[in-house]
Amino acid sequence: MSPYLLGYSMLVCVLSVSHVAHSLTSSEYLQLREEILLKEKQRMLGGQITLTPDEQLVNQILMKEKTQQIEDSRYKNVPFLAAQNFLDVKERIENTEVYNIIHRMPKGGALHIHDISSVGAEWLITNVTYRDDIYMCVTEAGDIRYQAFLDPPSQLDCQWKSVQAERWSSPDVTQFDEKLINNIVPKLNNFCSDKTDELPIGSIARYLAQALPLITYLPVFMDYYRKTLEDLRSDNVQYLELRSSISQVYDIDGKIYDKEQIVIILKRLTEEFVNRYDGFIGAKIIITGDRTASKEQMLADVKSALDLHQRYPDFVAGFDLAASSGNYNPVVYYMDALLYPTNLDPPATLPYFLHAGETKWFGVELDQDILDVLLLNTTRVGHGFTLSKHPEYVDIIRDSNIAVEVNPISNQILCLVSDLRSHPMVGLMADNLPVVISSDDPGIFRTDPLSHDFYMAFMAMAPKSGDLAFLKQLAINSIQYSAMSAREKEAAFVQWTSSWDIFIQSVVKEISQAPQ
Repeated sequence: MSPYLLGYSMLVCVLSVSHVAHSLTSSEYLQLREEILLKEKQRMLGGQITLTPDEQLVNQILMKEKTQQIEDSRYKNVPFLAAQNFLDVKERIENTEVYNIIHRMPKGGALHIHDISSVGAEWLITNVTYRDDIYMCVTEAGDIRYQAFLDPPSQLDCQWKSVQAERWSSPDVTQFDEKLINNIVPKLNNFCSDKTDELPIGSIARYLAQALPLITYLPVFMDYYRKTLEDLRSDNVQYLELRSSISQVYDIDGKIYDKEQIVIILKRLTEEFVNRYDGFIGAKIIITGDRTASKEQMLADVKSALDLHQRYPDFVAGFDLAASSGNYNPVVYYMDALLYPTNLDPPATLPYFLHAGETKWFGVELDQDILDVLLLNTTRVGHGFTLSKHPEYVDIIRDSNIAVEVNPISNQILCLVSDLRSHPMVGLMADNLPVVISSDDPGIFRTDPLSHDFYMAFMAMAPKSGDLAFLKQLAINSIQYSAMSAREKEAAFVQWTSSWDIFIQSVVKEISQAPQ
């Protein structure tokens, strides 16, 4: 009897009795095997997408190189690029055809990026420190501190000097800038070790201490945000949801801008950018509280975020908790503050987009964060690295259609996983759990807003058969699971689809014109 007539019930029967030979011919066996493989492929992320003939032509280029890299690694012992530390192989990745196509591909939205780490440190040095009102001082530890002043104060332990004056008095301007860059860029290469569970938080904290006084200076703050949007557009990303602590922004006269003033500034800059560039969908901000704060401070932050969300519902998407150091409180510590909106009379709505499960530990409080954010009705789960250890949580996420924000390169650089083929989300993505891919801190990790993370997900976290449909589904998910309203999503899909079709046709045209 044909396996297609036997159906899936026969498979269950065949596999339930061990060590028993069954009357299957070789042809029936192979047919049944192919049927199961097809079911598995259809079940994975992107498995329900049927590629058009033109998309299949683009897919052939992707899959030719992907297959070649896999086979070279398996049979010729060639190191597999996507299995190595990203910081060590970044330039080699950028020379691949797969990366080139992914970079050109309209990728939808970046839904998990932090505002103080969205632009690279090099830009701060080569752009910001060339401004006349930026001063520097060198601490006893050798760290360079920066600040904007009209007239710098006298300070014995760290004397303020004009960066521009120091630069032009140096014998070599290029070397001067390189010195500043090397001093501020976090040292992340080869940090992780099997002998320690320590994360490179110290290096990142040191960078933020140097960078924040520059980023939060009002003229720089505005240019930094514009640069964030420009980098997204250059990477063919059409939409952004930015985690923002709404840090105290100051101007040259010492005025400190409150949170609402900052929201108004960011909203205006976003609208200007959207009006300037066709095809760019827009941006929203997710206000973040600090997970080292007191309970009282967190309650104040939640109240402030609720007020801003109600005043600017089309721009302030909701609230998140983020960690500014390696020692931070679990979500349950802030339970009362986070329950505040729903305990009002009448209850108020403040959407949550909560970090959870960004740890290797199993069963500790930080691992249980995933349960707490689900109980708090989070809209998405940030990271969810430990999710695969909790089948009950997985069921809740699937039933509630909650997306998980996966940040592959961040997880690798922060020492959660060394080889992304072993990332714990791989199995859940194979079962089409709602997932979006993002970059977390592209300015610190020196990644594109999305392309590098898409590359690593495509090459290391998708199966060998994972193809253009996998990438297309990631882009679709980024819009589907965004904080946009139903009407905004409908318009966004129209814009993204148009960009996608243009992308496909441009690659197909190149294929047709290539020498045979």
